[in-house]
Amino acid sequence: MRYSPFIRYGCTDVEPDGPTPVRHMANAGLVIDGIFGQADDRIGVGYTGSDPADRTLDEQNMINACYRVQLTPEIEIGPTLEVVFDPVRNPDDDTIYVWEFLTRVSL
Repeated sequence: MRYSPFIRYGCTDVEPDGPTPVRHMANAGLVIDGIFGQADDRIGVGYTGSDPADRTLDEQNMINACYRVQLTPEIEIGPTLEVVFDPVRNPDDDTIYVWEFLTRVSL
């Protein structure tokens, strides 16, 4: 197994009514390759904290978990779950859940 921790920070100078709703964002997480004895499979988990440009909104926080299965050298699939707390683009919601099923085909 190979472990890949990551951290990332981004910031922008933006107005509250601008196209980007976030001033500051920080991410941290861990990706593990070779999970469950499968050399090319991957599992990951991450956390993102965001500071909205509109100071009247709460900070947005998100947890993300994903699993990628390498079916063939050209095809990978996998489910992803995102849980967003105090979403900036949906301020009336406390928590939203986003389920994804991703497919990638390399030709």
